[in-house]
Amino acid sequence: MILFAISPFFLGDEVLLLTFSMVICIVQATYSIVIDEKCNWDQFANSLPICKSVVIKSKYLFSLLLVLSLIVCILFPVLIITKWQLNTALSYSLFSTLRLFFSTIIMFLSVLLPFYIIFGAQRGHIFLLLFGFIPLVGMNLVSSYVGDLSIIFDLLDHAVAPIFTLVIFYLSYKISAFFYGKKEF
Repeated sequence: MILFAISPFFLGDEVLLLTFSMVICIVQATYSIVIDEKCNWDQFANSLPICKSVVIKSKYLFSLLLVLSLIVCILFPVLIITKWQLNTALSYSLFSTLRLFFSTIIMFLSVLLPFYIIFGAQRGHIFLLLFGFIPLVGMNLVSSYVGDLSIIFDLLDHAVAPIFTLVIFYLSYKISAFFYGKKEF
């Protein structure tokens, strides 16, 4: 793990840093739900004078704050890798990359968090494997037959993509809160 965190500095590859950071963020967000389930947090939270939707809101806010803090923490090492050369083309590229990173991770969490909340940690892990690896292999297979799949990344890299992904993140929260409200503990 330390090798992946340090190697982008020696290789000068910020994509590796972003990929590693994305995996860490997703693992931390889903692992918090796993820990809550193992410690029977849901039963304790239901004994408190708060709504069930507040419990779900806290998990989603934690995920969002984790992503935003990760972007702030990534910005400094990326600037070091690029040796503080912030010309117009580089700064556009940097912020475009961070926008793509933010949109991708929010979309990923928008799909994963409801499965972890609704179905539990074990089934959530299975879905993580299915949602993480099968599309990756599928995109590689489809791209060899169809051609360039850059349109997907163009959509995520668009300037309104973060707003669109936050709307999907909010809808994901509403779905999770609805199903969590119907759970019996």
